[in-house]
Amino acid sequence: MPLQDVSEVPKPKRDPYVHKYDLVVVGAGPAGLSAALSASRDIGFSTLVIERNVPGGSAATSINRIENYLGFPDGLAGRSLAKLALRQMQGLDVDFFLTAKAQSISPEGEGRYAVGVKHGSTEESVSAGMVLIACGQRPYRLKLIDDHYPTQGVYYSALPCDQRREKDKDIIIVGGGNSAGQAALLFARGHAKSVSIVAAYGLVDMAESLQRELSKEKERITIYPAHRVLRFEGGEQLTSVTVQECNASTQQPFPVEASSVYILIGGTPDTDWLRKSEVTVRLNRKGFIKTDQHLPKKGASAFETSQPGIFAAGDVRVNSLRRVAQAVGQGAAAVASMARYAANNLDILDPQSTAYELLRIARLTYAEEDEADFTE
Repeated sequence: MPLQDVSEVPKPKRDPYVHKYDLVVVGAGPAGLSAALSASRDIGFSTLVIERNVPGGSAATSINRIENYLGFPDGLAGRSLAKLALRQMQGLDVDFFLTAKAQSISPEGEGRYAVGVKHGSTEESVSAGMVLIACGQRPYRLKLIDDHYPTQGVYYSALPCDQRREKDKDIIIVGGGNSAGQAALLFARGHAKSVSIVAAYGLVDMAESLQRELSKEKERITIYPAHRVLRFEGGEQLTSVTVQECNASTQQPFPVEASSVYILIGGTPDTDWLRKSEVTVRLNRKGFIKTDQHLPKKGASAFETSQPGIFAAGDVRVNSLRRVAQAVGQGAAAVASMARYAANNLDILDPQSTAYELLRIARLTYAEEDEADFTE
């Protein structure tokens, strides 16, 4: 469920269909919000943020507190993070275009782009000197017999920092791929009380080396191949998961105790709209955006896609870790690459924007740095 209180969202200062923005950000999750803040405050780019719902992304609707965010030792609710970010942007040169869906990117001329947008029944385009794609991904959801999810204890990624929280607890991993196997070993060897793997399609997609390691941990890891999750039990806190064999009509569902469940069955990036664009942004076979080191061209800037002036940050990129702190850092870091790109392509900017004069001066420094790097 999206944020209900959007009073903190800054009111648009301009008509999005008329103004020629320096930067258009697609997606107002942690990466997009971070980029918009840095782009406007640090560089002076006139910025438009397009968001199909309301700011915050999946972080704002997360059922768990963000526990690894710098400066918040007690954790932070994703909804609070989004509201604080919006408050920070009050008075900056950022416009928000809410309940609008990006549909395409096409050349506009002079190095600029037109981003096609659908807002209600209106289909128009907005003008962008550069585009940052930060529209994230949607995790695949389980097909439960009801749609009840406890407010605590359901996660969609597992990293080493989660080991401490799960010590001496019962854990369930849903999925049969490499990420599921790695998570099971991570928690078992991090002294979880028990680890259960529920894999509807077995472990056919898991590397044999991981399967061998799992077989060494039979005392701590139980595998339920060809089983599926039917229901989550518990109110605020998950207490158990109801499981049943996929193809057994006679087997009764049974509970597996757990205080945490990690759903590691993948997700889908929100990039279908890019496939319909006149401008081709290279994706991998799963639809995630290829940037910098994943591109064949040499010298690509960090977070740069296959198209000059189009960048990507956050969960929509190849090999994302689905962590809020990572997405926030990528959004800010992408602005540094965009500033260098804009300095070398000043014609894409509005000459009246704060960024124009700043980057006209800065590109003298960039040129000297590039020459020094070349001679070294």
